[in-house]
Amino acid sequence: MACARFLLGIQSRVEELPSTPLLGKATINVGRMEGGRQVNIVPDTAQAELDIRLGSEEAKTSIISALEEEGSKAAAPGRFSWETISYKRPMAAPLGDPFLQMLAGAYVLVRGERPQWEVATYCTDLPTLFSAGSPAFALFGPGNIAQAHQPEEWIDLGLWEREVTVLERFLADALFPV
Repeated sequence: MACARFLLGIQSRVEELPSTPLLGKATINVGRMEGGRQVNIVPDTAQAELDIRLGSEEAKTSIISALEEEGSKAAAPGRFSWETISYKRPMAAPLGDPFLQMLAGAYVLVRGERPQWEVATYCTDLPTLFSAGSPAFALFGPGNIAQAHQPEEWIDLGLWEREVTVLERFLADALFPV
């Protein structure tokens, strides 16, 4: 029950974080829970693995405090601990960046329409490539993120070829401007 109290407390604290204009609200997912050996025995330990997605780097300090406070409230003294398994900071690129505008131009030339920019609320390895700052970037390619990491994941080769053509046009424009 202490683990359940902790999870409800930390969920509430994540929901209280302010929304950011570009990345929106922070989210929390309890991806895994474990504890106990048998239904009629009170577990001596329990653990949970959380996936918390933050809208800003500043929210990280608040979440660390919340983890410690909620864990101390829920568990018996000295019985709570936590660790960060992986942290990737939130990143955002300004849409007015010249390289992003150049990518949009290549997209229009190849596809005949303007790209519909969206915020990616999923995780990528991009933050591991840049220790600080946020260079111009776009997550670009065929497929649908809702279908990613699923059994029988696939990409339409026709869409793949079209997106390669957009990237070729972008690279030609970026490397060999007229």
